[in-house]
Amino acid sequence: EKVPGEYQMTDAYIRHVTAKTPKNIGHLEILAFENYAVHPESPPVSDEALDLFTDYGVQFVSDLKEIVGDNELEVEVWNEYNGKAEYFNKSNQPPESYAKMLKATYSKLKQHHPDVKIWGGGTIRVANAWLERVIKAGGGDYVDGISIHPYTNKSSPERGGAIPQIIALKEMLAENGYPDMPLRATEW
Repeated sequence: EKVPGEYQMTDAYIRHVTAKTPKNIGHLEILAFENYAVHPESPPVSDEALDLFTDYGVQFVSDLKEIVGDNELEVEVWNEYNGKAEYFNKSNQPPESYAKMLKATYSKLKQHHPDVKIWGGGTIRVANAWLERVIKAGGGDYVDGISIHPYTNKSSPERGGAIPQIIALKEMLAENGYPDMPLRATEW
């Protein structure tokens, strides 16, 4: 999208998506990243920026559906929002801003594409405290599941790897009213 409202997937991206389709490989695509040609915020936070981002999301899913046909399509909202500011959260927004992004994205995407599964989180590491703030800000109502990137410097559960953190995440979700919230590791 080099001009607001004019969307076009690159040939390389179309090849990426097309290559998975006949092999029945699932389609989990990331809905993320700044577009300074459309709006200067990275990530989008203001109502105007979120409206532009969610409009893009609707078109992105529509275009993907044309390629994948009847195959299941899922999207992860943003990537590692909880990470260092110089990467994917350049304006160092708090978890509550991510919850606002989830609400805007989920509401608009489900209005146009009720069958698409929407994953929130996409956190670098398990990030329980950060995710709890997202949940307490209402974000849990605007996802079909939580995605995590459980990177760890520990090589085994006995040394404090990701498994104990994931168990703690499940407990936190249950304590906050989401005992059956699906979890998915989408990077590791």
